Amino acid sequence: MIRQLTVDFNRAIEGSLIRANARRAVDDVVLEVGATVVVGDDDWGVAPAEVVEIDHTTGSMVLRLTADLVDEHSRP
Repeated sequence: MIRQLTVDFNRAIEGSLIRANARRAVDDVVLEVGATVVVGDDDWGVAPAEVVEIDHTTGSMVLRLTADLVDEHSRP
């Protein structure tokens, strides 16, 4: 998996929810509530996540991780 959105996994809200910023997404990634994206952190790896909340004005968003973290360059 290759990340579509860079996040900081230290910004956990609770459980599998993390806060992120939409401005850190690669071009052409659709960020709307319900969308699934691959999120990653330089130190932790990547995982798929669902967009739970997004404020398009500020770029603030909440994501729910939907699987365990894996190495960013692993292949299925």
